[in-house]
Amino acid sequence: NLPAREAKAVGQVVGDGVGAERTGDGAEACGDAPPPGMGDGRFGSRTSVGWIDAVIAWAVCVVSLGVLAWLRRPMLFATFDESAAEAFGVRIGRMQTVLLVALAVAVVVTMQLAGVVLATAMLVLPGAAGLRLSDRLGLVVVWSVVIALAGTLAGLMVSVETGWQTGPSVVLTLVALYAGACGAARLRTR
Repeated sequence: NLPAREAKAVGQVVGDGVGAERTGDGAEACGDAPPPGMGDGRFGSRTSVGWIDAVIAWAVCVVSLGVLAWLRRPMLFATFDESAAEAFGVRIGRMQTVLLVALAVAVVVTMQLAGVVLATAMLVLPGAAGLRLSDRLGLVVVWSVVIALAGTLAGLMVSVETGWQTGPSVVLTLVALYAGACGAARLRTR
């Protein structure tokens, strides 16, 4: 159970993000643009992203993937066995710093494009669901990618069918997929 303060905050995020930002409320028909809601920064806005933002995001993605590919062996070594990696000359502090900087840059760029809640959900929920479905690293990565793609596509379909904003729809489908992975993990352990 969440304490009252945290439960109220969660309710406000869900209420503002899903209910208050629902499109098709008639304001557009009167020629008035809907007022900017509190959820604009939380779920992103399609109108606030330009070509320059997209190019920057792709450049950051390419550079991050390049750095991670270049350092993949020492980073994996440091991740699984720090003491052995240190004995073999891997600088643990440097690997941790590179990983945290790559994560921070990904979060900052994603928040500009997608909003705070969607960025957080896309970073956390697919990996958490993948960990519920497997104990092996390779399978966790595969499950995470499949869940991220399925959640995004399903969220887009929900958004188109219901008229909701895309961000909240994707978050809700990712939460549903995580709940399904938790249920599958419970069935597997019985």
